[in-house]
Order: sequence, then structure tokens, then C-alpha cells
Amino acid sequence: MKSSDADVEFMYGEKADLDVVAAKWLEQGPKVVVITRGPEGATAWYQDATSGKIATVTALPPCSRPQTIDAKGQPAPVQDTVGAGDTCMGYLLVGLLGEDGGQSLVAQVAAGKPWDEAAVKRLKSILANSMAAAAINCSRVGCDPPTAAELKTALAKCKA
Repeated sequence: MKSSDADVEFMYGEKADLDVVAAKWLEQGPKVVVITRGPEGATAWYQDATSGKIATVTALPPCSRPQTIDAKGQPAPVQDTVGAGDTCMGYLLVGLLGEDGGQSLVAQVAAGKPWDEAAVKRLKSILANSMAAAAINCSRVGCDPPTAAELKTALAKCKA
């Protein structure tokens, strides 16, 4: 399940507690809930394999406000936020399916396999890549997600 904080506020009101909403959604069956918060990043909620309690991982865009990053990983002004959520969702799916070359998390998301330490580490990486892809999209006018090569270049520069 993926939503934005703006969507949650629309559905539950401005003072909606994201932790409460995510827990409510997890009770309905999803194995992971991701809520994006624009330049504040995104958080994923899941049920921890060891404790059985709801746990979270958070990732921030690899940039400092009010800047975003371009496809070369350089600071860039925000041009447009259209498509940032769709870009994030697209890269979440690519990562969860393992289509980015990393471990697939389909067993956790679709089959209910427990979220162990390795799966959570992978989830955090997928979330970070999704945030970077959305940040790059915001450096361009219109919905213009980065290619896999552009994302790889930008991530390499950001981690350097």
C-alpha cells in the first residue's frame, strides 16, 4: 500500500497520525505500507519478524531543500513536482520485484514471509532509490522519471 501524506490528510483530516493510519491499514491485510512526505522523504511500516510489532524504516531524498537533484546527482532547483508520486511508486515496484538487480521482496509483500533483517535492509534501499528517482523527476518539467542508468549515475554521485 502506498499513499502520500497529502492523500492521508484528505481522507483522515489534517491532524491524522501517520503511525495510526499505517497500523490501521496493516490490519486490513497489506504487508507493507509506504507513505511519502514530499521533501521529508518516505516511511515504510511493516510487522517485524522477531517482535511481531509494527516497525518502520525511513528514507530521505538525497538532497537539501529547497534543492533537489538532477540525473547527474548534482543539486538542482525544483522545476515541477508533477509525477513525483508516480515515479516513487514505479521505483518501489521495480525494487520490490527485484527488477533493479537486487533481492525481490515479493515473498514478504505477497506471500507474507516475515520481514527479517535482510528484507528490511533491502526495503530501506528500495525506499531510498525511490526517493532519489522522485527527486530527479522534480528537477524536470512534467512527469519525466529518470531511466535506470540516470538513477544509477545520480546515486553513485550522491554516495561519493
